[in-house]
Amino acid sequence: MAGTTTSASPVDLRQGEALVRMYRQGLGDCFLVQLPRDDGSVFKIMIDCGVILGTQDATAKMEKVVDDIIATTDGSVDLLVVTHEHWDHVSGFVQAESRFAKADEDKSKGKLKVGEVWFAWTENKADPMARRLEHGLGALLKEIRQKAQGFKLRASNGGKADRTASVFADELEGILAFHGETLDDAAFGAAGASKTRQAMTIAAAIAPIRYREPGEAPIVLPGCKDVRVYVLGPPRDPELLNKTEPRAEGYHFARQLFAAAEDTGEPDRYEAPFDAGIAIPLDDDTGAELIAKTQQTPIERFFVQHYFQDKVPETYQTRDSEPTRAGDDAAAKPATAGRTVMKPRDVLVDQSWRRIDRNEMAEATELALQLDGATNNTSMVLALELGAGGPVLMFVGDAQAGNWLSWDDLPPWRVGRRQVTAADLLARTVFYKVGHHGSHNATFKRRGIERMTHRDLVAFVPVDRPMARKKRWMRMPLPSLIEALRLKTGDRVVLSETAPPESEPVVELRKDWADLRTEKLYFEVRVPSRTS
Repeated sequence: MAGTTTSASPVDLRQGEALVRMYRQGLGDCFLVQLPRDDGSVFKIMIDCGVILGTQDATAKMEKVVDDIIATTDGSVDLLVVTHEHWDHVSGFVQAESRFAKADEDKSKGKLKVGEVWFAWTENKADPMARRLEHGLGALLKEIRQKAQGFKLRASNGGKADRTASVFADELEGILAFHGETLDDAAFGAAGASKTRQAMTIAAAIAPIRYREPGEAPIVLPGCKDVRVYVLGPPRDPELLNKTEPRAEGYHFARQLFAAAEDTGEPDRYEAPFDAGIAIPLDDDTGAELIAKTQQTPIERFFVQHYFQDKVPETYQTRDSEPTRAGDDAAAKPATAGRTVMKPRDVLVDQSWRRIDRNEMAEATELALQLDGATNNTSMVLALELGAGGPVLMFVGDAQAGNWLSWDDLPPWRVGRRQVTAADLLARTVFYKVGHHGSHNATFKRRGIERMTHRDLVAFVPVDRPMARKKRWMRMPLPSLIEALRLKTGDRVVLSETAPPESEPVVELRKDWADLRTEKLYFEVRVPSRTS
């Protein structure tokens, strides 16, 4: 029931426990964390609020999520954390804007009142480095917009469909979807702010803002003397912000976006974060290789005939002439002499308009990966410690390689007589919010999962495989990562999707998982108060 709330049910939480709710709105992030205060009341944290562009009934779904948060929290949360500027994390601030009370709004009945908003330092307009970063990412986004539009226009050159350009336009549009944009937007390519920037502006007006720094002193939440929040990322090192691929540290070293088929002889088309959708790069070098082959597959023969062969055979109509030279034997005249016949000839046909130069593809690839990876690397990473030396809730946003690598460079935190490091926090992690919907580039091995050794570890993956498949993200989540998580957690892995895609396995929940609550709108787990 839109716009209305019911009274929240009392929450029974002991000291050192937590309730973590992951909403099931689709391919996107929204979490509600509830912690016990010292006086018996509850401290409430909302983390992100979004769903990927193209989700059916997205506005209604996000309004339903926020309505549930209003009902559960009796209309207020103490803290709103916005991890980074991607549509699948912030779209709800636009779609359900009417459900949020503004900071200066007196009449807020039926709306969600927020005590404080946390952004990463990267959003601070007073920070010179943040301004440079915003300018750089904005310029990159603009260039991706232009290239995507160029591929789209090229796809219908002279009314002739160019499938390759269409594929590349689709792939770049997949990147733009994380910024809330499509090629069909009326304002596409305009100089104005992206939709994600608009969402961030709305979130910034909800409550007073705090900008968080990696390695800052542990934050004690008001009324929760034993709960501390450690800020691990994003890093301030520009080199680390731009480092996006995990390589040996990851569960899969992905091939580049739009990978060329000749690298291995067979395209690894389901391993990249975004599937290129075509096996043969359309450039002149590849064309020459295919033409020279003595045996061509049907697909290769098609491309040779219709893309690379500039002289193509055709037949033409002519009259077969009679012998004219002296001594010609009239008896040697062909039976067709003097008749109209069809004869073959080679006709030069310019097919270069069908091809996309390799350099153009490589440049589009690099720009797309830079934009997506650098934005993910600006994710705020928080570790919530439940009591001195107690369990840890780890929320990594969509942090990629550089973000993860930076944590070990942070000076140890001094808490009383204790010394706390990133490795220590990972070792005590009992709840892991899996980054970037389980993609290969947002969870580390040796410096990540292998450090998560707590016996009570659980992993929540905000993902919707049917939507990911529609976007042609065929390995989201990555099977090897899910398998590693299942081994680490003893099968306590939850995917937020409401139904698996056809022909793909169901990720079954552990049947004896007493602390897990399953609802159509969310999964909720009670994190125990004990430590290993």
